Amino acid sequence: MRRVGNSSRRPLAEEGCINYDMYRSTKDRGTFMFYENWASRPLWERHMQSPHLKAFPNNTEGMVEVWELFLGEKVVNP
Repeated sequence: MRRVGNSSRRPLAEEGCINYDMYRSTKDRGTFMFYENWASRPLWERHMQSPHLKAFPNNTEGMVEVWELFLGEKVVNP
């Protein structure tokens, strides 16, 4: 978990990162979710190309069973 947690702090220093939080399931302690907000799509795309994110699969080898990316937008006044 330490390697995963270290990865979650680095993006906060990147331009446009509003928040970048890591959650652990209360039912399955081995399940984690990253929740992040970016000021713009281009800044998020730059983050997705960053060396530390590209290294994430190698840094977590054997630890990640499923990698699922959900892209969404905030719904204002639902």
